[in-house]
Amino acid sequence: MGVVWHGNYVRFLKTAGKIFGDKFSINYLDFRNRGILIPIVRIVCDFKKPLMYGDTALVETRFVDSEAAKIFMSILFS
Repeated sequence: MGVVWHGNYVRFLKTAGKIFGDKFSINYLDFRNRGILIPIVRIVCDFKKPLMYGDTALVETRFVDSEAAKIFMSILFS
């Protein structure tokens, strides 16, 4: 069918989170070694337009300052 498997979207977000962390020196292992856990607590996917093989997708990642620090990621199509 040429459609990217829906499970890959979570992998795209995971990769984007690592790149974001590398850019801002937020290393998962550093947190873990200090006893700080950073679990994924919510994933919401609205499949409004399928990503096809060969398409380019941009993953937007931003930090939101709050009492419970959060990182939000979304996939945008280009």
